[in-house]
Amino acid sequence: MKKTLLIMLAVGTWIYAGAQNASQRKLVPAKPIHISQTKNNKNDTKSVSQQATTGSSKGIKRAQSVGNVPCGSAYNLYGVLDANTTAVVFDSNTGAILFTHREDNSKFATGGSGAYEASISTDGGLTWDTSRIMFSNVTTRYPNGVISNPAKATSILNAYWVTNGPVAGAATTDAWTGWDSIAFGSTKLDGTGVSTTYEANGKPGVLVEEGVQYMSACNTGTVHSIGDGYHFSTGDTYYGSSLNTGTFNAGSFNWTQTLVRPHFMSADHTTSVYDSIPELMTTSATAWSEDGTVGYIVFLGNLDSTDAVSGANLNFVSSQPIVYKTTNSGATWAMMKPHNFRNDPALVAWLHPTADSPGVVLPLFRQYHNAGAQGGDDDYDVVVDKNNNLHIFAGITSASIANPDSSEYYGYFNPEIDFLYDFSTTSSGGWNARYIDTIISAPLQYATASSTNGFNSDGTGTVAIGHRIQATRTTGGNKIFVTWLDDVISGVDSLEFPDMFGQGYDVTNGYITPNKQFTTTADRYFICVSDKPMVSGSAGAYTYKIPVVRVEPPTTTNDGLNPVYFLYDTTDIYTDADFTVDGVQQINAPEFSISANYPNPYKGFTKFDVNMVKEGMVNVDVYNMVGQKMFAMSPVKMGIGTHTMTINANGFSAGVYFYRVTINGTSLTQKMIVE
Repeated sequence: MKKTLLIMLAVGTWIYAGAQNASQRKLVPAKPIHISQTKNNKNDTKSVSQQATTGSSKGIKRAQSVGNVPCGSAYNLYGVLDANTTAVVFDSNTGAILFTHREDNSKFATGGSGAYEASISTDGGLTWDTSRIMFSNVTTRYPNGVISNPAKATSILNAYWVTNGPVAGAATTDAWTGWDSIAFGSTKLDGTGVSTTYEANGKPGVLVEEGVQYMSACNTGTVHSIGDGYHFSTGDTYYGSSLNTGTFNAGSFNWTQTLVRPHFMSADHTTSVYDSIPELMTTSATAWSEDGTVGYIVFLGNLDSTDAVSGANLNFVSSQPIVYKTTNSGATWAMMKPHNFRNDPALVAWLHPTADSPGVVLPLFRQYHNAGAQGGDDDYDVVVDKNNNLHIFAGITSASIANPDSSEYYGYFNPEIDFLYDFSTTSSGGWNARYIDTIISAPLQYATASSTNGFNSDGTGTVAIGHRIQATRTTGGNKIFVTWLDDVISGVDSLEFPDMFGQGYDVTNGYITPNKQFTTTADRYFICVSDKPMVSGSAGAYTYKIPVVRVEPPTTTNDGLNPVYFLYDTTDIYTDADFTVDGVQQINAPEFSISANYPNPYKGFTKFDVNMVKEGMVNVDVYNMVGQKMFAMSPVKMGIGTHTMTINANGFSAGVYFYRVTINGTSLTQKMIVE
């Protein structure tokens, strides 16, 4: 909970005028630094009335009362089968919703079943334009699509549709997969500047990928997605992920790739096999700050490594997030220190101990619920908040035994139950864990043509729905939301009537909403959730409406082989009044964290945040480059929550300084640059 406290500290001190030049020894008086703590009640999303006419509050209000609006169709279900592809996005500058999918079934003759189509609404979901198509290839699949609007144009015609996805073909070096190329495309939405290309996997200059997912657009004109690489060439045990970066340049996007290859344990968790495909491995993910400066690449697996500092073994015999982070727009990447999730209080409270070792909890991130069913891998999503911290929304369960069985696999304690968590990093390198909900095992729903019924429970001839776990954030990242499917079960892996649920989290104040059930009928399947909400209202009374597109209720032909039809959903709605629950449980996190100052570099005033897990006495000190203490704040008692501190460096020489925050004997330091 955010506490309000105002501290104005006028510091009369002598500052080393040549702090950035060690050869100077002349001391001159400087103007005081002022550090103040203020309550931050500025919402990071603008009122819809400030947006373009197409995104006005009037249009959004009308859309809230309209449901089941047709917004397109596709040749079959497979284009939206995986929740980790980016299908629905919202752009606050133009007020436009974009839904990217495989081509409308009625247009098959003009583009082919693999062509990518954009369904666009500029009136809050009331009407949809499906006239824009990219690629004419029968084997292009699983499209991602985003709106890139680097000029912050208010007309959708001046923004760009950027898309990519895998291509299946015959010219492949590995008969096991058949995915031989990556499709990259972009076009200005007035129909000009169309750019499409197919990059061949494994060819010179092109990294190997199978799928492409987790696409996002930064406000600087940079677009990212990530793809997984498997065994594509004889004798190569290649495994890794390829980060695709599209940089806007003169009306088109230039694409580059970066390979990330973590060192995983083998399936039995006892022998090291570099780059092998581990048992507890999910699809890799990527998430970025709004300005594209801070980015993360996420794997969920078991690391085979040693801590470079302590020498400790990082094989925790359980799965955990393996996270790479950049703070310079992807120029360099570094693996964050892994966290051992075994026996952490926040997980022990819900997860079962193993049957053979009482008191031992081995958390497992889900990889596959439904063997034999396409789409059966448990989905998860990632997002970056206003403090540039990563949130991983994922289903987690318990291992049934502490040692691998004869098949070298850890069995799930209860294959029907998952626990949905928000795992998030802190500015000081720790982790938070927030329990969200207990969810039932992901369902099997659609039978393919080879099956005789629509609710197979054995995984044969079916496509799986999954929990469809997907995250949404406001433009500035001060509020984030998670949406998922769940309901009661009638048997193992046979969830028949999934409803849509959600929860919101206020990053600034640490408040969450109660879990909201948005539907009570059996008609939510294969939902695609927007990356951003539509926001209306005024400060303190905002409404957040999250665009959702879903597959029409199932029929005997919705089997993954026949055409499907999409409906725009209008039920995923929150208000500021919903954020009523206080407190976030932490797992072995420091008692506090501090953010980088913003802006940085700066002239005059800059700010940084102190996030308090429990109350304590806070000290703030400022140092110059040669270690001279330029300022010492008298200890001040602060409560739980996030406190914003302001530094006034007027009169300081240009150069590098450091601010250090000390609470209960623990110190954290950040660098700041005065221009």
